[in-house]
Amino acid sequence: MGHQADQQFRRRSAKFYQELIEGFAAYAADQFELAAKQSDGATLREHLEAIERNTGRPPKRLLGALELPDGVGPLWADFMHLHSRRGSSGFGSARITDHDIEAWQRLHSVTLSGWELEALYKADDAYFASQAKKS
Repeated sequence: MGHQADQQFRRRSAKFYQELIEGFAAYAADQFELAAKQSDGATLREHLEAIERNTGRPPKRLLGALELPDGVGPLWADFMHLHSRRGSSGFGSARITDHDIEAWQRLHSVTLSGWELEALYKADDAYFASQAKKS
């Protein structure tokens, strides 16, 4: 592959992974919004599903829920595993740290690629953005 072709390939590759990361982060933000507890303690998703059961028609918000980009289901499962075990800062949830990810990779014999790590960081950012909306 020539130098110019190599650079074109790298740009297309970078764009592909950037779009995948952005789609993953957007899905995370959408899921955290749907999981937000309402004043009665039920989640937004539970309220919307109740409306669907009662009316027989799904609310637009449920129909508009984002889908996980193709091929990242295992990464979402990895993120949810890390998310479910996140620590506390004493004032609320703590971020998933590089040390957490490194230990998780070692325990599970997994090596995440650079774009996967970036996707995890962005999903973690989406979680904290959802928490900030509660305040």
